[in-house]
Amino acid sequence: SNQGRKRKEAPQSKVEAPAMNTKNDTEPISDTVNKKQKLEDSDIHKGLRLAQAEIEKLKAQNKKLSRQIETTETAVRAEVAEEMLAEMGAIRERYEDTISELKSKVAISKAVSEKKEKLDRAERKISELLEKIEECEDEMVR
Repeated sequence: SNQGRKRKEAPQSKVEAPAMNTKNDTEPISDTVNKKQKLEDSDIHKGLRLAQAEIEKLKAQNKKLSRQIETTETAVRAEVAEEMLAEMGAIRERYEDTISELKSKVAISKAVSEKKEKLDRAERKISELLEKIEECEDEMVR
């Protein structure tokens, strides 16, 4: 059966043999295999070069997108910081207004307290004087 195969292959290689002008019948087959292998290698190398080019393209795109992210992130952070400063200013203003209002209430309360204290002292003085007057009247009656 192996001899049968060789005989079948022999006419194919004999067809190629005159063009190759070789000594044995296997060289044209190996040349054909080599050519096929070279073509496959060429296709593989071509595919590899295309893949490498795609990788480089994607790396460049990745760098570009990373820069865009950084720029956008910086802009967002600046905007957030600006809004926070504005909000802090508004909070400070409300705080200062509240402090002023409380100080005013304390001052009014203090003034009222001082007036009340003066009134209390005056009433005590009046009570003391009225007692003295009564004592004097009692003395005069005696």
